[in-house]
Amino acid sequence: MQSKIQYTSCYCEENIYQLAEYFVKEKPQLQAYVIFLSTPTKTMPIWEQSKSPFVIWDYHVVLLTRSLQNPREGWFVWDHDTRLPIPCPLEHYLERALRRDWEHSPELPLIFGNSYCDMNRKYRVIEAKSYLQHFSSDRSHMKTETGEWLSPPPPYPCIGKGNQMNLPQYTNVNDNQNDAVFGIVYNEDEFRQTFQKSA
Repeated sequence: MQSKIQYTSCYCEENIYQLAEYFVKEKPQLQAYVIFLSTPTKTMPIWEQSKSPFVIWDYHVVLLTRSLQNPREGWFVWDHDTRLPIPCPLEHYLERALRRDWEHSPELPLIFGNSYCDMNRKYRVIEAKSYLQHFSSDRSHMKTETGEWLSPPPPYPCIGKGNQMNLPQYTNVNDNQNDAVFGIVYNEDEFRQTFQKSA
């Protein structure tokens, strides 16, 4: 199945869009959510990434699925950029990639070498069907001021009608609009309670 998804490095929101599209069309027996992970300062630490054992992203996007027929099997995370199994049980992903049990106060900055990151992680959760209907990106966030690409774009056209841009509304975890289009923003505890409890 992974081979059917056009993967492009540094375009996680589009990689997950394609994956969500596949599940909505081909796997209706799965409940699926698109998850935008970030912090108020856009310096989010994440471990077990394919590029490096430790990365600080401004944001990252994954897909969360669960069987509607066997919900007790729990939730699984789909992350194209992880070294962990794909899909990965949510509990395992939280412990290895997001270090949910890291003994560090989320209100305090975390320093790795010369890098600063924010442990106050937030999760914007959007129903996959809604994401497919509303997400739009002109990819302008991946260009320098002189118009050069920070990373080569996907070979297919931009996603969205008229090449509009609403990606910043998804990556902004400071604003909890709590609606059908941009989903709900959870803090770390709320996310765990909502999805681990329902597993």
